[in-house]
Amino acid sequence: MRKSPLNNVCVGSRSRGAGPVPRQRCTLRRAASLAAIAMGLVGAAGIDAGVALANPPERAARLLPLELNAPPTARAGQPLAGISVRLHNPGAEAPDARLRLIIHEKDRGRDGHRDLNPDTVRVEVLESGTWKPVLLGVMDGSVMGAIGGDSAALHGERHKRGGFQIREGFNRRWPLRVTFDVPGTYTLVVAVSPDNGSRHLAQPAHSTIEVQ
Repeated sequence: MRKSPLNNVCVGSRSRGAGPVPRQRCTLRRAASLAAIAMGLVGAAGIDAGVALANPPERAARLLPLELNAPPTARAGQPLAGISVRLHNPGAEAPDARLRLIIHEKDRGRDGHRDLNPDTVRVEVLESGTWKPVLLGVMDGSVMGAIGGDSAALHGERHKRGGFQIREGFNRRWPLRVTFDVPGTYTLVVAVSPDNGSRHLAQPAHSTIEVQ
């Protein structure tokens, strides 16, 4: 298990009161900034990145334990099972939230790089004995999705506020499987946010997967 915040998530955006601004190109990198990945999630909803930098995201009063476990290798075109995300709330009730998922190619920018899209990367969550698809959207060459509750419809609302209830004693594990169609080195990032990134209830976690 590896837990670490990541930084430098950027997307194209529009300035307030102005026309489109040039699309930014950047990658997720390891660093010690929880606020930066929050900025990326906010940016995915179209909030200006400059505003996000000037106004750092609010931190929750306490961070809930979030764990991500994933196999280090996978085969292209074959579903990778054995991925598990666990969230625990040992204290008082926390706001309703969604489990946010971001997948990007680790060596992005090198020759031969291909932007990710829902046709080349697919995510599913196991619920009631059935693998249900998580609808992914494109975010500056990466893909992003969210799990909001025990309903396939809730797995398509990537930017909506709220989500599943996190009551006192909440303890849940999400079994996931991911299919990568193209060989490469990928990073899976998981985060828990009630409002698409301006606030985080847990420290984001990440895992690197080598696809052959």
